[in-house]
Amino acid sequence: MGSQMKRRKLLVCAAVVLAYAAALALLSGCGAGEGREGQIAPPGGGEHGAKADGAGETATKVEVGYAAPDFEVELLGGGSAKLSDYRGRAVLINFWATWCGPCVGEMPDLQRLSEAFEGELAVVAVNCSEKEEKVGAFISDNGYTFDVGLDEGGAVQKKYPTNGIPYTIIVDPAGIITAIHLGASSDMFSVYEKDINAALGK
Repeated sequence: MGSQMKRRKLLVCAAVVLAYAAALALLSGCGAGEGREGQIAPPGGGEHGAKADGAGETATKVEVGYAAPDFEVELLGGGSAKLSDYRGRAVLINFWATWCGPCVGEMPDLQRLSEAFEGELAVVAVNCSEKEEKVGAFISDNGYTFDVGLDEGGAVQKKYPTNGIPYTIIVDPAGIITAIHLGASSDMFSVYEKDINAALGK
């Protein structure tokens, strides 16, 4: 009987520790939910990531047909930019992190899109809560040239709450949301290309 009681106590303690670890994960960074292929994995692995910082704290709807909430973000390499600064071009806003496999996997497609639609499209990759040094090393190592926003404090994430990343919003030249994607598949170039052409009225 004594050994059984000890075993039960150990199992209960283990369950409490696991629940506490899961709760901590839910409080950090951009989040993951269930849905399309390519949902994020949190640092250290797992099927589900953290919930987005400030989820639900948005003054305007982030939905197709609505004006995209304006924001200002610090840019990697210096300076800052507002979403409204890109008015007159289509904008692809991509929320991502270096530890998110699907995010990293679709970045070559984002680079190709920025080159294919040069002058017509701005790609703004908003990093979710990571340090500038880590983000900078990743971007430099891969030779990406599109704009990268640093949202370590989660201010932009609060305006665009999501259950997972990669989370991508297409905005037309007038600032209206025309498409939203959660997750990523193997060929996002074709998916985003179609959406960008539609946003540009092509």
